[in-house]
Amino acid sequence: MKRKFFVILSSVILLASVSTSVSAKPIFTPETDIVTPFVNTGWSTKNGIEARVYTDRTKDYPVSDDYVGITGEKRTTGSAYYQLTIDRRLNNGVYERANSKTGTFASSTGQWKVNIDDLQGENSHGTYRVMLKVFAYGDWDTWLGDWTSDDFVVYN
Repeated sequence: MKRKFFVILSSVILLASVSTSVSAKPIFTPETDIVTPFVNTGWSTKNGIEARVYTDRTKDYPVSDDYVGITGEKRTTGSAYYQLTIDRRLNNGVYERANSKTGTFASSTGQWKVNIDDLQGENSHGTYRVMLKVFAYGDWDTWLGDWTSDDFVVYN
């Protein structure tokens, strides 16, 4: 009798755990994300441009990583120029540009991989942020907005 009770109880627990895990929200949602954004500005609108910028890590980049993956996205229709930057925070709290890339939002996404060796010396670490700067299409002098991430640490 005890064995039959144990088998039934085990079956109920197994079914409950399977049904709970199936209903969990997925990390990747193809309708809204190219990759799961981690250090993320979130979608916001500035001067009529809805955009965001994010990296491919939750927070910090360990020594085992080779690059920082940065993605800038724009939902608003029409083309625009963009600049993706990665900035290093200095000891006094001021940021300096470590690297940047420019391009055109003909569609909606600009992606960039920055080699960690180009950012950070070996056996050291630094604090960084990423920024998406958007400009009017055909006019680099007409700035439309900045989207800036939270800080993250890169170890090398």
